[in-house]
Amino acid sequence: MSRLREWLRAQYGSGKRFKSARQLSLAVSGRSDSHNPNLVYDIENRGTAKIETLLHLAEVLDIPPIRIFIEAGWITESDLKDNLLETERQFLYKWRLLTPEDQRMIREVAERLLQIGGN
Repeated sequence: MSRLREWLRAQYGSGKRFKSARQLSLAVSGRSDSHNPNLVYDIENRGTAKIETLLHLAEVLDIPPIRIFIEAGWITESDLKDNLLETERQFLYKWRLLTPEDQRMIREVAERLLQIGGN
């Protein structure tokens, strides 16, 4: 069983915020354009999902998206520990919460600041 499947199955059930895979699916699919009441079941069977789906799942579960990326096997804990400072990790988390338009504006400002600093 993939790590994502195991982890996902631990997110719902008796005593949890979401009592069933279907209940979690409805909460996640309510945030996306495609309404899929079997979303969690589909992820469990495939062992993977689109990045947008995982981002919606992180939002519903109120966890940092990076946690789901680790569970999906896209990055490892050691990747984060070895390569990023805590401030960089916090920045990336906040960056991913921004809209594409806000990300574009911040990139433009950063590029201008780097040009000014380089002169």
